[in-house]
Amino acid sequence: MNKTETLAFNWLKQQGYKESEITFVANKSPDFICNDRNRYEVKFLYGSLILFSKKQIETLQPNDIILVFDDKLLKDKFSWKNKEKSLFKIHCPQRGDPTTITIEVETRKLLNRLKYEWGCKSIDETVSRLVTASQVIIPASELPDTFKKGGIKVE
Repeated sequence: MNKTETLAFNWLKQQGYKESEITFVANKSPDFICNDRNRYEVKFLYGSLILFSKKQIETLQPNDIILVFDDKLLKDKFSWKNKEKSLFKIHCPQRGDPTTITIEVETRKLLNRLKYEWGCKSIDETVSRLVTASQVIIPASELPDTFKKGGIKVE
């Protein structure tokens, strides 16, 4: 289970489910199926976006419950049939779509800047250093505008 799925698992227990009543389904949708037949898909909130793969959109059933978390808290809960009532925008990234391209371009710019600043030989080395670093702090003033406008929470 990843961190978001762990948050959801704990949330389900807080709702009264026992661990034995919750089945985690790795790498499929929905993420959790409970003994009362409720099905829960767990999503991480990227700014104001909830990302779904094409396969997830095809697999989810109308009564499946979508749980949306940030890095700590449940931010939204809705059934798939009522997805238009979500507090956030549902997005299915496709190759070449403007949102995906913008995120990719801004991420590439940030990685190239970190590569230069850290003296890394490649983007792979930069990403490896970023992932293994215990704490990396990038001042908010140095983040690309797309990250400031709703992509990444900046404190």
